Amino acid sequence: MKKYFWFFGLLLFLVSCQDKEKEFKKHYVEGLKMLDQSKNKEALVEFEACIKLNPEHYESFYYRGAIKSNLKDSKGAIADFTKAIELNPDYADAYWNRGLQYDFLGKKKEKCHDFHKAFDLGKTNIENRMKECTDY
Repeated sequence: MKKYFWFFGLLLFLVSCQDKEKEFKKHYVEGLKMLDQSKNKEALVEFEACIKLNPEHYESFYYRGAIKSNLKDSKGAIADFTKAIELNPDYADAYWNRGLQYDFLGKKKEKCHDFHKAFDLGKTNIENRMKECTDY
């Protein structure tokens, strides 16, 4: 009898994981769609749902950071880009966009560090912005 409970428990767990993944994908696709349409507040809700469902998904933090940037929340954007970098240290776009937020806040040292890191990771066409960072 114990074998059956274990089996049904495992089956229930696997089904719930599949449902969670489907729900995550639904929110992710909808969030990208809303972001593309410049519906920032709606997109923010979708990516917050993504993060709740999968707090290890670095791109969800990245996109939530981009939305916060659009909403002029530089500190919130920096926090999200930082989390995306923690989850994926080779994410050049997260360094670049965090650098842009540091620039907005007048933090040249932090901006230049992130611009250089983004460039080192393969971010292209940023040489003009990096000219401001010759001292770093």
